[in-house]
Amino acid sequence: MLGGGRALLMQLAHPSVARAVADHSDFQSDPLARLRATLEATFTIVFGTDEDASRVAAAVRAVHDRVNGADYEANDPALLCWVNATLTDTAMRVYRDYVRPLGDTDAARYYEESTRIAEVLGCPRDQQPADLAEFRAYMREMVDELVVSDPARRMGHSVLHPRLPLVAGPPLALFRFVT
Repeated sequence: MLGGGRALLMQLAHPSVARAVADHSDFQSDPLARLRATLEATFTIVFGTDEDASRVAAAVRAVHDRVNGADYEANDPALLCWVNATLTDTAMRVYRDYVRPLGDTDAARYYEESTRIAEVLGCPRDQQPADLAEFRAYMREMVDELVVSDPARRMGHSVLHPRLPLVAGPPLALFRFVT
């Protein structure tokens, strides 16, 4: 959760993801509801039974079926792989920066386990980087190709400065710092 803002900003830097979110998401008007729904789905997929994970993943795919535009489809495996990659990369970086360095063996295992989450959500394993080294190369290549559009900038501002009650100020400052 600590790195969620970073992952979201990276996702929005992909022009197709930014357009899909701008056209179909309500996260700007109710960021807590969106966060809650995302966390519930993620926790169920990661920690729930196989049956529960399949049910939630099917529901996510059904929502994504309605998220289409002139040049994007939310269930496009390449976009799903990118979104999962931002979450995986962010989790490893946050762990490294705030807990302890992550050894190559543990990082490779974490990466391999993360591919299963992407697969459940619609990114076939053969469309994901084969191993940690390929994953790191993929992240470098993708970051080099990203273009932050005006809609992404506006939504990025909403990520960093969401409409929340005043009491959220101190935790939000920490969130912005980590992001």
